[in-house]
Amino acid sequence: MLERCIEIPYAHVTAKALIRFGVQLMARMKFSIVYWNIWLDNQTHSTRAKALLGALDSLIKKYEPDCFGLSEVLMPSSARSKSQILTHLKKRGYTHVHYLASGPWTQQWDIGDAIVSKYPLKKCGGITLGDHYTVEGKDPSGQQAQAAEADVVLSQETTVRVIVAHLMNLRIHKLPTHFKHQKSLTGHYSAKLQGQTGVIAGGDFNEPTFMPFSFARRNRRHLNVRTGSVHTPTWFKNANKQSLLRANPDKVFWSKNSDIQLDYFRVIADCTSDHRPLYARFLVGESS
Repeated sequence: MLERCIEIPYAHVTAKALIRFGVQLMARMKFSIVYWNIWLDNQTHSTRAKALLGALDSLIKKYEPDCFGLSEVLMPSSARSKSQILTHLKKRGYTHVHYLASGPWTQQWDIGDAIVSKYPLKKCGGITLGDHYTVEGKDPSGQQAQAAEADVVLSQETTVRVIVAHLMNLRIHKLPTHFKHQKSLTGHYSAKLQGQTGVIAGGDFNEPTFMPFSFARRNRRHLNVRTGSVHTPTWFKNANKQSLLRANPDKVFWSKNSDIQLDYFRVIADCTSDHRPLYARFLVGESS
């Protein structure tokens, strides 16, 4: 087949000119997400719950995120009741919800992660991490902690895979469970997501930046990462910004060698929760 080489003067290289000569342009889409551990204590007290809803409204007004990845979302155990947080976000235009419970927290509440989006979701599922703990200790029923995942459909041509994870904390007696969670998440990424375009993972990983065997260090060949800093930590003990106990356990990861590029990142200065929200805006799709 004879191919024709067409020379177009540089000064006349426009989108219309390229389309005229059969060159298809793929526009890169912006996609923004807020990862936030909203703190279970905020959802069991009416005053704190009201403050949390107000903080979400302020965040939406200022940043207009396309999607939320929420951790420690409490859902009433009664089938007749719904999460006040997820219901509130639906009223704000985030009508596509994937909530995945890890198991019971108390007799009244289940606890889990949620992906809440303005865009449609498909292929919603979960990643089994390992043992689940209730407020009293290891779940006697044997339920397993889950990370939520779904494809966010930005257009007919563009989807992005979003994961929300909350790994076990680093208390001495829970260390084996933490590393089991970390290994399960790493294994899932390596087996199923590596090589695909459009993978963004984030949440409360319960790992400080300096931790030698962290998820970030184990996956640094395949994943980029952003988190807080000494001046902008993502966690304050008991949501007290004056506390000397502070760290950066919350992370946002995205695939290297993919069609995702970080455009903007910010740790939002909000102390409604003991964890601060992480805002990340990406360019998704092949650059033209």
